[in-house]
Amino acid sequence: MYKQAVITIALLTILFSCKRADTFVVNSVEENAGIDSIYISEIPDRNGEYLAKISLDHKEKKKTYTIKRPTTAHLHTKEGEKEYLTILTPGKELDIVVHKDSAIQTNSLSDSLLNYISNSTLPFLNANLNVFMGKNSNTDTVIRVLNDFRERRDRVINTHSEKLTEMESHILKFQNSARIYNFMFFLGRVSKDMDLENNYFDFLEQIDHNSIQFLEYPGLALHKLEREYFQKEDTLEKIDVFLDYIEQRTENKELSDWYKVTYVMNLIEYPFPWKNHEDKLNASVLREILQREQSNRFYNKLGRISEAYFSAQKGAPAYDFEGEAKNGEKLRLSDLKGNIVFIDVWATWCGPCINQRPDVISMSEQYKNNPEVSILMISVDSSKEKWAEFLAKNQSGAGTDLLIKDGKEGDFGQNYNIQTIPKYILINKNGTIVSSAIEKPSEALDLIEGLVAGK
Repeated sequence: MYKQAVITIALLTILFSCKRADTFVVNSVEENAGIDSIYISEIPDRNGEYLAKISLDHKEKKKTYTIKRPTTAHLHTKEGEKEYLTILTPGKELDIVVHKDSAIQTNSLSDSLLNYISNSTLPFLNANLNVFMGKNSNTDTVIRVLNDFRERRDRVINTHSEKLTEMESHILKFQNSARIYNFMFFLGRVSKDMDLENNYFDFLEQIDHNSIQFLEYPGLALHKLEREYFQKEDTLEKIDVFLDYIEQRTENKELSDWYKVTYVMNLIEYPFPWKNHEDKLNASVLREILQREQSNRFYNKLGRISEAYFSAQKGAPAYDFEGEAKNGEKLRLSDLKGNIVFIDVWATWCGPCINQRPDVISMSEQYKNNPEVSILMISVDSSKEKWAEFLAKNQSGAGTDLLIKDGKEGDFGQNYNIQTIPKYILINKNGTIVSSAIEKPSEALDLIEGLVAGK
């Protein structure tokens, strides 16, 4: 029988339209389950702050914490190894159970249903990959299958409606729809490369971007606004124009601020879905945006990601780093001083990386007899064993394979703004970044030839 820690939390809230902040109270901790604390964080964590840190040392007295409004949150250990979703609503009382293995649960039916929605999404998508991505896939079938799944989960929620508050039911159905719409957007825009005017994206019209719940799903709200904008305008001249449009169309200042920051962060971290926008962003434009958004309540978040963007731009000095070769030897970028260096950042779990790898290997073969050109294939895998196993089974050509373990998360990822992979970076003989925005290895060939020729 698991040793358990039971924490009773009374959420003493009033309607969030009132001026007084909502509160929740930690009443008691009965036992320690082998961890010091659990944390409650909003989703997403917009300011890097916990809603609550709950000590499990039996010494902390009853304590009141504040929340701005009913919200979804996650209960988690400090490093996030264990987590459980929860809905914080007015008057709700929770018993949080921390099991011996640090697994977290609550006694709340609404929380159980929220975790059901979260945990059932990926298995359903994986089970229907052929419908979504197969050769005979068509959008009508995709929409029907996803809507059927959404309606099926709504029926599960409805079967418990008598035991749920109206607010809990509303939040659960919102979460159900938002997760389905998120996947629908990704599938259409990213995987299938559809234009936003395609009728497939009509589901975006169902989105009320002025609903405060879209703090959790700003991407959907932003693409709804983007589609709306391009139904009126043929082109977007500059980023400021769309930032103005967000402000004009969004009634709530907090939502508007978050949408604007999320929009700019997306252009930096994940620009692919923003095909009519991404070429408008450069270092000079970003500096203007930072000046413009100084009063934005999420400015610090924008500032942090901007620093990474500036550090990885054309003309910036390339940051030194160290990687480990297959034989255990270390290699630093500075060891290649005076060389033209092409870097392929990849991982064994990254499908697009593996698909592009043959082109990188071909490039390494092309330059294997040129001592001025170095091709580095840098894995950011978390497992050295999986990386080594992949290399043992797959040809590496004449390039140099290196591992920077968990490289996306450390200094390497920060300094080179590695938000998504594959990422390709070209550095000249002077150690200056020529480009960190190369989409395909083949696009680097003309750049490399120009550098070899001294252009």
